[in-house]
Amino acid sequence: MNSLRRAVPLPDSDRYLRITTNSQARYEDVMGETYLEGAARLARGSVKRVRAILYVGLLHEPGITLEKAGDLIDDLGLMEAIRLAADAMKAANPELIKDNAGNASEAAGTDGTTLSASGKRG
Repeated sequence: MNSLRRAVPLPDSDRYLRITTNSQARYEDVMGETYLEGAARLARGSVKRVRAILYVGLLHEPGITLEKAGDLIDDLGLMEAIRLAADAMKAANPELIKDNAGNASEAAGTDGTTLSASGKRG
């Protein structure tokens, strides 16, 4: 499926992040933690975690590597990369979103919502 309905555009580019089920599984392969654990810990700022999320969000691009995803962080800046990664995870898994009343996660999106590792709504 090539749907862009859950894609998050990258600034000043025709590129986008899109997290699919296969992306989530690849994240688990790369990081050795569940996708939900990564979502809950994203805002802690681990460069390896952010890089892995950008990488799996760009798997639709031929030739994407972890190193190229790291180069994207250099171009965007770490905080912007975290914001975009959180937005892509939120777009892929809207059922995992909590509002600011919830405290299960630190992965904040641009609208103040957070990703919940528990899967419960706030």
